[in-house]
Amino acid sequence: VTFAALQADIPELDLTALLAGLGMKPPERIIKSEPRYLAVLGKVLRERPIEQIRDYLKVKLINRFKPYLGSRFEAVIADQQKILVGVDKLPPREERVQNELKMFLGHPVSRLYVERFFDDETRAKSADMVGRVKDAFLARIETRDWLTDATRAAAKDKLEKLTFEVGYPQTWIDMSKVEVRPDDLIGNIQRLIAFDVKRSLDKFDAPVEHESFANVQATLPIIVNAAYDPSINGFEVPAAILQPPAFEVELDAPVYFCRLGAVLGHEMTHGFDSRGRQYDALGNLRDWWTPEDTAAFTREAEKLVEQANAYEVLPGLTLNGALTVTENMADVGGITLAYAALKDYLAENPEENVEIDGFSPAQRCFLAWAQFWGMKSTDGVIRSVFMSDEHAPGMYRSVAALKHVDDFYTAFDITEGDPEWLAPEKRVRAW
Repeated sequence: VTFAALQADIPELDLTALLAGLGMKPPERIIKSEPRYLAVLGKVLRERPIEQIRDYLKVKLINRFKPYLGSRFEAVIADQQKILVGVDKLPPREERVQNELKMFLGHPVSRLYVERFFDDETRAKSADMVGRVKDAFLARIETRDWLTDATRAAAKDKLEKLTFEVGYPQTWIDMSKVEVRPDDLIGNIQRLIAFDVKRSLDKFDAPVEHESFANVQATLPIIVNAAYDPSINGFEVPAAILQPPAFEVELDAPVYFCRLGAVLGHEMTHGFDSRGRQYDALGNLRDWWTPEDTAAFTREAEKLVEQANAYEVLPGLTLNGALTVTENMADVGGITLAYAALKDYLAENPEENVEIDGFSPAQRCFLAWAQFWGMKSTDGVIRSVFMSDEHAPGMYRSVAALKHVDDFYTAFDITEGDPEWLAPEKRVRAW
């Protein structure tokens, strides 16, 4: 919308003055991501006494900075945690400090981590793994009979153009000019927040440049994760995940293929699911599927919804299949592609295609996947996360995706009537 139209939606606020306080001039146009918000905010500003609004802002400010206000606030924080997640014991102080370092000094801390604990051999072998999983995906696209010819060609083009980065960025964010004082914790945090806000604002009206490994929730090199970004058709694999139990240079191939390789396949699959399909090979917002492709994919996804809805996480609490379907689809794609890549690897390296401790490569692969999702959690945390997390709990993910892989049944001689059996017509074949 135009800036003038946005201002008309919220006459109670002077948006020009608000932007001026941030050092910005009003843009000609602006993305209105949540149309309902301004109307509700305007109603609050009109109808609530200014004293209440001031008190609310004070509470928000105190709540934001309460972790840094000393031990007298710890009881308040513990009480809040007890209500929200059923745990009233705070993590150790060292762990809380580490979390704050990650949040506010992500790149400097990550750089130290990479210099001390990450090596070129790990990076190179991980990059090779990405290429192998990508090749397995290209081969898989050719065999998906639910795709129309045009969409198949577009899918191959998108996958071929997919980019990835492993470990850490080529250029680190320089935070050396931020003033940090040993006796001013709150001030330090405020200055770091201001630095981050200014960096974001400086990007306005400038050419779009992707900033690698900068998402403090998902892609900092010190975070155990990997993440796909549809707007760039690429994904990042942080250094921290490239260690046991996910990966180790000398680890048994079936183990790291079906842990790290499955994570990579999971992220690639996100580029070709109900969300990823809305972005083309160049990251532009454009749906490149035909209605026939969409209908066929939806039918496959419904199998996952049905499967999840039948799973009881806790007594009387079943999974929300509609909420978790995208991540569950990526899990199926991830382990399927990882195992396909493993078979290609073992064909090239037959000396590694051997039993170890009585387990075949296929068995070690699927066991490694299941072990990877081991978790320890309280019922309260599970219930709290359950309502909003698109990821199913590890207890479900450890086996659910395997039931859609035909080789899983062969590896463990699973037949109809066994607990892990899923009828062939209920198995997902999308990717």
